[in-house]
Amino acid sequence: MSLPIREASYRSLSQSSVSTFSTSRGVQQDMLKKEKWQSSWQFVTVMIGYSMTSYSFSAFIRTGKENQPNFVQHMLGYLFFLFFGMPIMYMQIVLGQYTTMGMFNLRYCIPLSRGLPYSFMVSVFLETLLTGYFMTDELMYFLLSFQTVLPWTVCPKYQNISCLNGKSNKTGLHTAFAFWKYIYMENPVVNQEDITTYEMPSKERIVILLATWAMTFGIMCVSNYRYRKYILYMVSICSAGFLIVFFAILTRHASTGGVTKLLSINVDEFYSINAWKNTVGNVISGLALGELYNMYAGALLPSNQQAGTLSVVCGCVLWIYKMILSSMCMMCEALIIDETKVPSLDVHSNVAEATLALHVTTPQGLSYLSLYHLWNSIYFGCHVIISVSNQILHLMSMQAAVTDMYPNFYKFRMYVFGVICVLCCFSGLCLLPSSVFAIAQVLFTEVMVYIKFCSVLMLTITIFWVYGVTNLSDDIHYLMGSQPTKYWKICWYITPLIMIIVMVIMIIRAISRPQLFFMLSAGAGVIFLSPAAFYLGIEVLGHIKQRNLLGTIRPTEQWGPPDPDDRALRRMFNPRLATKYQAHKMVCEHCCLYGNKALKNIINQEDLVRREYLMNLVETKRVKVFFADVDL
Repeated sequence: MSLPIREASYRSLSQSSVSTFSTSRGVQQDMLKKEKWQSSWQFVTVMIGYSMTSYSFSAFIRTGKENQPNFVQHMLGYLFFLFFGMPIMYMQIVLGQYTTMGMFNLRYCIPLSRGLPYSFMVSVFLETLLTGYFMTDELMYFLLSFQTVLPWTVCPKYQNISCLNGKSNKTGLHTAFAFWKYIYMENPVVNQEDITTYEMPSKERIVILLATWAMTFGIMCVSNYRYRKYILYMVSICSAGFLIVFFAILTRHASTGGVTKLLSINVDEFYSINAWKNTVGNVISGLALGELYNMYAGALLPSNQQAGTLSVVCGCVLWIYKMILSSMCMMCEALIIDETKVPSLDVHSNVAEATLALHVTTPQGLSYLSLYHLWNSIYFGCHVIISVSNQILHLMSMQAAVTDMYPNFYKFRMYVFGVICVLCCFSGLCLLPSSVFAIAQVLFTEVMVYIKFCSVLMLTITIFWVYGVTNLSDDIHYLMGSQPTKYWKICWYITPLIMIIVMVIMIIRAISRPQLFFMLSAGAGVIFLSPAAFYLGIEVLGHIKQRNLLGTIRPTEQWGPPDPDDRALRRMFNPRLATKYQAHKMVCEHCCLYGNKALKNIINQEDLVRREYLMNLVETKRVKVFFADVDL
């Protein structure tokens, strides 16, 4: 064979080798040109816009009301937030940063986890439906706040009920709860033993729902996928609006009772298993650990950004956000107690039945302020804005998941986004009847808790125990140039164990629930988690046919950075062992040399030479393989 023919054959072999490395990611090279985050602040604000939902806030408040909220209760959540939530969030973000891909890229990490992203996608879909329903309620309450007489400040007519309005000593429901239950929700009664009848939704609610989805799709069309700038503006406006309402409530002296209740100490909460269990669910929901966007957001981070630091900042800001909103709700409850002269227990029994804390407690408390029309409109307007931003990011995460599964659809991503909008919109129409939503909310709430918890549990076991903390740390070292701290490694080792213990407690408590309710929740959970089990069986059978059963728990050649050469270098170069070798050979007792610029330049040059050598070594191996095939 002549030399030119050999060179041409080698070039074709090299190109085929690169395509072999790429496999199904060949078309996805266009996705690697995604616009990166313009700044760390933009990343933080968009993550807030995704994680701070009205649903998660209301769940946070309801859990506090069930467990008598106090300082210790919030500290329990804060401890779990540090030692439980942040390591998982950091792992999701850094995996996206390392691979520049979304959750569906996990099939290259551990083939057994191929179906796991589908469970995450189900969680996002259910969360999108609930957010769409709540956004409809928030927009209707926002429009009602411009009426001369706020409907939740007067007792509903044509109803044989008595209301508390702060001007009489009558006992009964206070006006906001009476309006919500008997007028707005048309008195839905859901028993776990029987099912209520189906009724058609009102025309107003249908129009409002269609308007919210049209507004969401219109923002995406106008922004031309520069939606992150709009999210930044939305989150900034909402933060300013909530702070204005918060300080307006503080102007009333009676509201300080809510702060006092928030800061009260009850050591018994440390021994409450239910408080610990609920805190875990709040952390998973509050940090969006059971959804797709964390890993997708990490895929847009530059390789030089510290994902761990950004994760901590996002978590801290989210926690402060929820503390402010929960304090606002508790201060409004203190105002209700002061105005109606009713004991706290009676107010709690009236308020706790509400679907959302923002529908009853806060608007009732704001109605006792001067300029209450203004405060109600600002409050519900901010909730509408934050729900729109959250909905856009929900839809974007599902669209990114579809384009990850089918890369050829990437150039038609706007059409994919539109199809997802239409699907979610028509699915949301089925939830509009009050009785249907009353049933669906109970099922969705329970099912979503279990789906998210099971999905996160399987993800942590897959990454931390099967793939291994050592391999994950080496990937981070290869990406950023240094190993993660021991704090992250220790948390990664013990997090799956903590989740297994909590899962056992959740199962034991679920068995004690009514049988019909338990069967419905368990059946729906099994259906939604079935894709993970289905693909697990497919992968096991496929690897048994290949006589490579251990391949189900080992990374494939496609796992790693987007560049095939980088993936080859990652497999050949172990940064953890290289660090140990350098620490053993390069012993220096002169601390003044640590910050020496000349020494840093020499080290960078050595790293460059080592990288070029490894690249040449890879090419040499390819040439040897080629000539071995030629000799045959």
